[in-house]
Amino acid sequence: MKNHSEMKFGAYTFMHNPKKLTVTGTLGGRETVLPFCGCEFTPVTLENSVIRGEGIISGEDRFKRLLQLSQCLNKEAALLTFPPLPSIRATLTKLEYKLEPGDGVIEISFEFTSSSLNKYSARMEIASVVADGEENLWDIAWRYNKPVERLLALNPRVKRPDTVEKGWVIRLC
Repeated sequence: MKNHSEMKFGAYTFMHNPKKLTVTGTLGGRETVLPFCGCEFTPVTLENSVIRGEGIISGEDRFKRLLQLSQCLNKEAALLTFPPLPSIRATLTKLEYKLEPGDGVIEISFEFTSSSLNKYSARMEIASVVADGEENLWDIAWRYNKPVERLLALNPRVKRPDTVEKGWVIRLC
């Protein structure tokens, strides 16, 4: 599992290889392709973007999870989380897979189309929330329309955005 990190889409979790991830979007009226490694990403570049990459699904239930993920194709948008980028609402628009006998993994290539964050940004101003243990700082940042960098600065206890303990009080402002 070397060089892979966890990626979540709604209720589904799989591993992706960060070297195989690109974001194509419109920045300043021009189409821009940003490779994952070595680039700065901002929520502006993720709005109305296409996210492409490769990954794997492994484990005893890999075929079941592939089937469940494939049933998400072109369905309702869900929260897409792939650290270190901010969580976004996206739709799974393409999913291809390859099986090698005896591998124990299913290699996938995927494409997500992100939704505009603006229609989800009308939120009440809340000072803090209690982490439920099911979400990370990216999820909280998206839900309350806050930059994850700001939440990290406000919450020195959180060392990494993907590690938030159940019961922690997360300051939002």
